[in-house]
Amino acid sequence: LKATVFDDDIQRVSFRVRFPDGSRSNFSPGTLSDTRGDLTTWTFDVDSAQKGLYGYRIEMRDQSGNVVRYPETSVVVEGGGGGTGGGGGGGAELFVEFVVADSTADLVSAARADISTLISDHPTNLAAKFVRMAFHDCVGGCDGCIDLTNGDNFGLEEPIDALAPVADKFA
Repeated sequence: LKATVFDDDIQRVSFRVRFPDGSRSNFSPGTLSDTRGDLTTWTFDVDSAQKGLYGYRIEMRDQSGNVVRYPETSVVVEGGGGGTGGGGGGGAELFVEFVVADSTADLVSAARADISTLISDHPTNLAAKFVRMAFHDCVGGCDGCIDLTNGDNFGLEEPIDALAPVADKFA
């Protein structure tokens, strides 16, 4: 894992990892690997022998001992498991998620499953909105860019925002 920090007051960056089996490491200090002015890069090696969904959090400490965590400290998760942070009710840690797989085909299958779940669990007809979004993307060339200032693209924020966590997870 790598964290690049744009603040020369940061004295230490630590990482916490959630493994595919649900276990979590303690916050462990990263290694300062590069410094350029206010820009510092910290790294942390993760044993990614397990295939599946990983997550990480970053804790940054400045010269005064103040702590900032990314993502923010916690969210309330209603009911059982699922979603970012996972776990039961009460406060649950947020993690930035990423997938380790044996092959590209496994990643595509996992992304497809996440999108299918997103469509079936969403209160509106996301499937139709995804088709409309793909059409509007391909007007003038399929480049993954949609100009949201163009009035013809009104309403496409919803499917774009819905796909953002999937894109982040598999990017």
